[in-house]
Amino acid sequence: GYAVLPTIGKGGVGVGGARGKGQVYQGGGVTGFVTMTQLSIGLQLGGQAYSQIIFLEDKRAYDDFTSGNFEFSADASAVAITASAQASSGTTGSGASAGPGGTAGVQAVTDYYKGMKIFTIAKGGLMYEAAIAGQKYKFTPLQ
Repeated sequence: GYAVLPTIGKGGVGVGGARGKGQVYQGGGVTGFVTMTQLSIGLQLGGQAYSQIIFLEDKRAYDDFTSGNFEFSADASAVAITASAQASSGTTGSGASAGPGGTAGVQAVTDYYKGMKIFTIAKGGLMYEAAIAGQKYKFTPLQ
């Protein structure tokens, strides 16, 4: 399965936060909705908007993610895909990067972390950040 959050808004001055909503898919169909909330603390200033896609490696990862409230600790990593800028991310030691180009960068080899792989695509804004953050995902199944 996978989750798509089309727009996440993020901002911060010392203490920051982000929030966005999206849908969760399995077997080609929508199975529910997801809300992401992030809190961060550290050196940060500005605001930005981005999209996020989360790939779930197997049934265990899907079940964990859709159990209701799922949290990523500060050691999770995301891959940044940017249009015409170098970006890199990775706090688990494996790291990842996207290269320069006129279109979205080409993904480097990355590993799943606890059964999940996260891709973040910048939409706009300007933010300086050297902070520690945790993300919480709340899943609501279709009625």
